[in-house]
Parts: sequence; C-alpha cells; structure tokens
Amino acid sequence: MPFAMFQCAKSIVQSFTGIASEDFNDFVSQHLEDGSSSSMGSAVSFFEGSFAQALAAAADGGQRTEGRQLLLLWLHQKDDEDAQYLCRSLWADPSIAAELACRVLPWAGDVCRYEAGAVCRAVRAECPGLVLIKVCQEGAPGAIEWPRGSFFQVLYTLPARVSPRELLRVLKSVADQQDLQQQLQRQWQQQLLHLEQFGQNVAKALEEAQATSQRLEELRKCEEEERPCWGALFESRYEVTPHAFHPGGFAEAHHAAMDAKKLLLLWLDSSSSTFDPRIMAEEVFEAFVKEYFVFWPGDAEKWLLPVQLKEMLRLEAPCFVILEPLSVYEVEVFPWSDPRHSAVEWPIGCAWAFLGALQQPELSEDALMAFMSQHGDASVVRLAAKEARRQEEERCREEARRLREEQDQEYQESLQKDQQRSSLSAARRRSAQELPKEATAPRKDGCHLVLRFPCGRRAERGFTAEQTLSEVYDWADCAGELAALSGGTAFEVPEKFLLATTYPKAVLKDQKKTLRQLKLLPSAVLTVCPE
Repeated sequence: MPFAMFQCAKSIVQSFTGIASEDFNDFVSQHLEDGSSSSMGSAVSFFEGSFAQALAAAADGGQRTEGRQLLLLWLHQKDDEDAQYLCRSLWADPSIAAELACRVLPWAGDVCRYEAGAVCRAVRAECPGLVLIKVCQEGAPGAIEWPRGSFFQVLYTLPARVSPRELLRVLKSVADQQDLQQQLQRQWQQQLLHLEQFGQNVAKALEEAQATSQRLEELRKCEEEERPCWGALFESRYEVTPHAFHPGGFAEAHHAAMDAKKLLLLWLDSSSSTFDPRIMAEEVFEAFVKEYFVFWPGDAEKWLLPVQLKEMLRLEAPCFVILEPLSVYEVEVFPWSDPRHSAVEWPIGCAWAFLGALQQPELSEDALMAFMSQHGDASVVRLAAKEARRQEEERCREEARRLREEQDQEYQESLQKDQQRSSLSAARRRSAQELPKEATAPRKDGCHLVLRFPCGRRAERGFTAEQTLSEVYDWADCAGELAALSGGTAFEVPEKFLLATTYPKAVLKDQKKTLRQLKLLPSAVLTVCPE
C-alpha cells in the first residue's frame, strides 16, 4: 500500500515536472505490467544518467557499446497511446532489446525537462520520436554541439509509430556499418603502426650501415697507409728484418701464388698475441715460404681485408691461415656456400679454398713448422695430380680435336664425291639424251657390240662399220642412264674406264679408229675395265 501511494505521488509529480532520464526504466516496466498480455520478453534497459553522461558512455570502449559511439534517443512528450506503443511493441521486443544491449546505447528523455527539450530542439525532431545519433569529434560533417564541448551527428530520425522490424533494420544496418568502419580503422592503425615500426627499423639499419661503412673506410685507409711499410714496422718493433713476405694487396698476392703454383700463407696479427713473430724472420720459416708459399701478413684489428677474412672464416687472431688459390674459371662458386668448406670468390676475381688455420693456444714454433710442412707436402702431391689430370685432359682434348678433324675431312671428301657423282650422273643423263639413235646398216657393214660392266649388267647396241671407237666410249659412258630412259633400272658405270676385247684379250685405246679397223665386225663382246 505505501509503495502504491509512492508510485501515485511520483506520477502526479512527473505530470508537472516531466520524467527524469533515470526513471524511464520504471516507466517502461509499469506499462508492461499494465498490459502484460502485450509483453514480449525482456524490456530495453535505458541508460540512467544525463545526456552528456550518455554521450561519454557511448564513446567509451569499455562500456557495452564497445566504443561504437551510437545512441538511440527516445524523446518522450506525454503518456499517451504513442508511449504505450513504444513500451509494449518496441521496448519489449527481444531482438531490439538484444541489439540495444550490446551495440547501441539507448537513452530516454522527457522534452518537458530542460535537457531533453534542448536535445529535441538541437536535432529538430518531432515528439514523440526516435533519433539515432553518433558521437563525433569537433569539425566532423554535420556535427552538433550540445552540451558545450560534446559533439554528435544525427544519423536517422524515426517516428514513434515505427515498426519493430524497421527499427531493428536501422539499428543493425548502422551498427554493422560502424563495426566495419572500426575494423577498417583498426587495420589502418595497425598498418600505421607497422609502417612506423618499419621506418624505425629502416632508420636503425641505415644508422648501422653508416657506422659499418665508416668503420670499413677507416680500416681501408689504415691498411693503405701501413701496408707499404709493414716490413719497417715489423723491424722497428722486433729488431729483426722479415724478407719472405709479399708487399702488395691480397689480390696481388693471390695472383702471385697462382703464377708460382704455390699456396697462400696468411698471418693475421693481433695486439693480444702471445706468439713471438720473430720466428717469421728465421731461415727455416723463410725456406718453407720459398719452397711452398706466398706469405701475406696483415693486421686483423686495423686493416680492412685481414679483418674481413678473419670474420668470414670465423677465426681468432692471431693465427696463420693457408689458402689454395684457384682460377674463377675452374671452380663453381655459390654465394651461399661456407668458405670454410667450399671454394669462394672473394674479393671479386680471387677464388680460393680454405685448407687450414693455426690459432692459439696451439700456435707455437714447432706447431707452425709442422703445419707448414704438412700443407706444403700435400700441395706438392696435389699439384702433381693436378698436372697429371691437366695433361690427360689435354691429351683427350687433342685426341678429340684430331678425331673431329678426321671426321670433318672424311665428311668433306664424302660430300665432294657425292657432288662429283651427282655432276657425273647429270652429265651422263644429258649425254644419254643427246646420244644419236642406234645405227641400222646391212649385215655385212653392221657391228653388234655387247658391253659387260663390273656390276654384272650388260648393254647391247648396233653400230656401222665406219663408226669410230670414240662413239662406242660415248655410248658406254652413258649406258647406265640409257637403261633408265628405256624403262629399265639405271646402274653405275665407272667414272674412268677402258674397253677391252675378251678374245683375243686386247685393250682398245685408239678412239679414232673405226670398228672395221679394230676388226670388231660383225659382232664383239667388250669388257668395261675401271682405271
């Protein structure tokens, strides 16, 4: 009873002063209880606070809208049928309630009160009505400032009698669009972050590259200044004179070793060395160098190429290193190969293979002599085997060249013979076509000749007694083509031949004589004899 009286008193006061924003949830509940038959489920829960507080809550990423910045405003005017429709048809709809519970913040205000009335005038909406707004920054298109310092945009204005389906469609459409914009914005921010990180990495890499370049330039200048006077520096420091060292750069020492067919012995010096370098001025060391090596010294702390060689071969200075100089045309070099296990080309034009290194603490005079002797003797064996392979390869190349020349010569001779044979065949074909017809004469003045060819074929033809032997030779020369022209099979006639009688055996050479003079009447068998 007291609660009912309190509600009655509250309603009387609200009729004069309007409904406060924090009381709209009770207002909706009362309407649902009054028309419980129209209730459809859980009612919409409106934000209980001022409009400014609702704007801040919608923009806050930790609130239920997750920073979507969307608000649905219910501008209430009086408790009439429109208010009942909104409470029972819209605010009791479970789909609308679910959408407003997670993505859009609902706020209700009575236009009879100052704050809601000011909002209604700012958005120019009719009451009662629904307005969907979005919190924005100052300067955004269509931004409205109210209260001072708070900005928002009007997205949709809906009448009080809007259908639940239409309201739900608008809410989902706007919320989905806002989700997409937030996703794109997050992606854009992430890309900006990646670009910023990339820029920082590039700047750091440039700084490191610049520092490395500066260091390499300092090492190069130091090597240029000190290398020409390495012998003098060594003598002034150790009071002995080294003789068996190469004074030039690494490339020059490499070429000298290649020309002399020797190994390349490197001395990579260090200030922390406990090894006595005066050994390099002794006669035994110089004898080993003269026999097997080209000796190239360098400071592995202050000179460019020695520093790079030490880092490339992963060595600790001081140390002795033995390299086998190679020709860039004799080795297959891969840029990713390990220089300790395969041949490399570095610097450009200098190919070599790493054979071994002698480092501390094994570095001593006895170890050095054994190290040089071992690799020196092995190099002699390798050079002998290499020379034998070279000679064998040279012999094989010479044999292949000679064989190619013989094959080329045989091919040219065969081609020439084919051409001659083709020319001869064409000439004989023309002669056969131009040959006079077979002579016909009385039996006493006629001569019937039979030719036997080396291929086993025969040819017959009649002549007069006064025809000469040269005409018989002309006929014999093109007899093979005549056989083809007469419908038979052509056969081969020797390029050069003589005619001879079978009995008595005699060679017929005088082509000016007639057949009568040669006593070939009335018939004769002649043999074609190749010359």
